[in-house]
Amino acid sequence: MRIRIFSLMLCVCLLFTSMIPVMASAEEATVQPRLTYIQTATVMLSPVDDDTLNVYCSMDADNSTVTNCYIKYTVQKKGFLGLSWSDKISGSLSTGTYYATVSRNITGFSSGTYRLKVELTAKTSSGQSETITVYSSEQKL
Repeated sequence: MRIRIFSLMLCVCLLFTSMIPVMASAEEATVQPRLTYIQTATVMLSPVDDDTLNVYCSMDADNSTVTNCYIKYTVQKKGFLGLSWSDKISGSLSTGTYYATVSRNITGFSSGTYRLKVELTAKTSSGQSETITVYSSEQKL
């Protein structure tokens, strides 16, 4: 009986620890992934004042093969009890080069905890593409 209780407790602990999202610890999340085309990605969300957040995201890709970069960003707000995230505003940028940068202030946010979700895509002239998703650290307003 004790073995069953111990096994059940161990399973519950493993289940909860596997559900914890991995987040960058600094305000700026710089990713240097081991990918084929995307070389560097930077994602940052910063409070400007009581209802304004600054969105910054950039990417650099292999300049010898990549002909188009695409950034899709979404500002998300933490939900009740911190169990979920809801999308508040999103935007995108497409370039005809091997790099892309978005930097803009967005107003109209209420108090709460926010993060930035960014999907970065690099496309080559031969039609191949590579996509990664990066999250910023959480910011409180």
